[in-house]
Amino acid sequence: MKTTASAVKTLCDMPKSHVQKLILKLPQNTHLQQLGLARSAAARLQVLRTLRDVHPDIFSEVLWLAEGKNLPDQKDIDLVPLKSNILCLVEACRKLKVKYTIDSQRGIVAVYVKPKQPPLYFKRSRAPFNSAVVSEICKDKDALNSILQDSVHTPKGECYLDPDVEERYQPYRMHLSLKAIAKDAMAKLGLPLIVKPNAGSEGRNVAKCTNSREVITALAEIYNKDSADYDSLALLQEYVEIAHEYRAVAFMGTVLLVYEKDISKAQHTDNFSPLHWQGAVAKHITDKSILASLQEFTSNIYSKLAIEYCGYDIAIDKTGKMWLIEANTVPMFTIFLEHNSADLLIDMYEKILHTLFTPTSR
Repeated sequence: MKTTASAVKTLCDMPKSHVQKLILKLPQNTHLQQLGLARSAAARLQVLRTLRDVHPDIFSEVLWLAEGKNLPDQKDIDLVPLKSNILCLVEACRKLKVKYTIDSQRGIVAVYVKPKQPPLYFKRSRAPFNSAVVSEICKDKDALNSILQDSVHTPKGECYLDPDVEERYQPYRMHLSLKAIAKDAMAKLGLPLIVKPNAGSEGRNVAKCTNSREVITALAEIYNKDSADYDSLALLQEYVEIAHEYRAVAFMGTVLLVYEKDISKAQHTDNFSPLHWQGAVAKHITDKSILASLQEFTSNIYSKLAIEYCGYDIAIDKTGKMWLIEANTVPMFTIFLEHNSADLLIDMYEKILHTLFTPTSR
């Protein structure tokens, strides 16, 4: 497999007519036209830089074609490829001879299950397997924990409505100030507390609080209506002392991919999500005992709530007890692919395709 750097050099040095033939295989795009017209290596390099920043999916496709349709797996200092789950899905389709079409500019892949049936559509990190209701339940952390509390360990928690919520929701308020919320939560859950948006993601606005003032500050961040991350509901939970945290990606009840959020050499940042810490690593897990334990744990969830495709965040505390932290119906693999071979994700998609699809020639 060629490196990204060699693919870039190939594009910059090849005759203009060859570049034009190559980009005819991709959707119409202004930057691609500029690439086809550029004569010098320096001019093409500048177009590639712009394409990388503005249309990363198309940029990856250009490199892919230049590399003989192999996914790039090495970073170049100047041009960093997008190793995306969409490209891994496409590679899985190609390996299994499953018919597909791809809209690189929009990040959409249509996968044809069987002849004379409509395709299943994937859009970037979104897959077509979960119902809208199941996805909404998983997004609502309080509702999810309520459903699963008798099946797996979930942190004890309380959900609180913004005291300054819009007028039509004010009759549902139980507490009229941040101070009152903090007092109630500390009385029920003790300290320290985890304060998070009920529908948040990627560790944004999540805080560990050790006193009333910190709880009030964290609530104010969540209830800040000027913030793009505003949530009218805050979830306050007991703190779990985590020894290990895993992401287990499962399809139709079977765990297909597991990695540990390894922070042993990381420095804490203002984001509570471990993989967003400086120096954190997504460590692929192959240990059979760990995989078996996670499979048993997620099977208990699936028997209660059929989440067909999910990235479970599962913690193991200092005593060895397993806890469900979150269930993500739109698992993303950007950080995983920074630390691991794309072949692992391609293999995951192959297993999904084997489960669902009758291969057809492209």
